Amino acid sequence: MLDSKTAAFYRGESRNAMKNVNLWPKGVVPYILDSSVDDHLRQQIDIGIKEYHKYTCLRFVKRTNEKDYIRVMKPASGCNSMVGAIGGEQILNMGSGCQYVGLVLHEFGHAIGYFHEHNRPDRDDVVDIQWDNIQYGFKDAFYKYTFDEADVQGFKYDLTSIMHYENGAFTNGYCRPTMLVKNDPSYEVTPVYLREFSPQDIQKINKLYSCPTTQLPPTVLPGNGNPDPTQCVCEDKYDKCPEWKTWASATKNMMWMTTNCAKSCRTCGEPDSDCQDVYPVACENWGQVGECDKNPIWMNEHCKETCKQCTGTTEAPTQPPQPPQPTTKPDCAGTTQAPTQHLSSPAPHTKPTGDCKDRVSC
Repeated sequence: MLDSKTAAFYRGESRNAMKNVNLWPKGVVPYILDSSVDDHLRQQIDIGIKEYHKYTCLRFVKRTNEKDYIRVMKPASGCNSMVGAIGGEQILNMGSGCQYVGLVLHEFGHAIGYFHEHNRPDRDDVVDIQWDNIQYGFKDAFYKYTFDEADVQGFKYDLTSIMHYENGAFTNGYCRPTMLVKNDPSYEVTPVYLREFSPQDIQKINKLYSCPTTQLPPTVLPGNGNPDPTQCVCEDKYDKCPEWKTWASATKNMMWMTTNCAKSCRTCGEPDSDCQDVYPVACENWGQVGECDKNPIWMNEHCKETCKQCTGTTEAPTQPPQPPQPTTKPDCAGTTQAPTQHLSSPAPHTKPTGDCKDRVSC
């Protein structure tokens, strides 16, 4: 008979964060990499962890003797994780076809306390689930939590979240999307493996773990805060200037920033030497849903081309780029279907082999 923790893993019990979920104390998450983890997966995990460290106060640390920790394993197939800290050793699987940074962010997102975005109580306001198109036995993956079960933290539904399924997740056939966006059925939700953190993902994690904001510039501005263009020295006076610029609250200190972080703020009007999107695929998707206006500080730094921050930049594309697609039937314009075999592009949520079955954290 399975113990309660193992049984919960196979049932896929989980608590956008679950109410009463167990968080990792002080945001410190001990982990170890199982011997099954190869060099490529190890590299992807390292990159993913650096993203968490860059944008949140969470710290993933190599386990020494901690009682509660994550063991990352590479099984034959499937990627899944428990939600939140469950106590003792907990398994996080990153199987074949799951070795992408986007999926590392996704599975670790479960481990720190988040369920899937499309399971939110208000999801029916944004997407329509196509129940007839879901593989037999996988309708539980589209379960909708109640507000008594889930805490959406006061944030709006986010189609670009790292925790959101793509349109064809668990589809039972070609040209049969399992989710359609209500106000635009042709909207393509980017596959998880191609995604990065959305701006709202970062805000939510920092709110969940009460991340401090003490590293922001001072609110009391020295002098009158106005830069003198004739005596401008284009340099940052503080090492943290690039980091401060990414915080939305930096707008409150704009004049202080332009004086003391001239290089990061491009106060002196020097031409951009590297004017491009940091996240080419995701930036265009975020731009399409208005993030350039909603989160200008973060977006203007990381999605310069999409948000037209470059000199001479042309209009951003009216449609986001299409991710790699397998061959589909010619009469299926506008739909996507994940391949049945993991080739160069993974299909984490469409699998005939049964991996992730009955595990909500896939």
